[in-house]
Amino acid sequence: MTTDVLTYDEAAAFLKCSRRTLERWVKRKRIPSFRGPGGRQFSRSSLEEWVREQIAAQQRRSRKLEVVA
Repeated sequence: MTTDVLTYDEAAAFLKCSRRTLERWVKRKRIPSFRGPGGRQFSRSSLEEWVREQIAAQQRRSRKLEVVA
């Protein structure tokens, strides 16, 4: 069974990044998270949406560069 609430280590594995990178993103408020029992936690659905937003933003930047070039 998959849970919607992830720990730091689970979220880092889900995002395929290091825990340290994830900690920096949280500190800079670049990624959605919340304080739960036992510390900082992440909603899987919020992370999925965040990833979709990051991909869309990168595609927009990429298209903008193509127009300029």
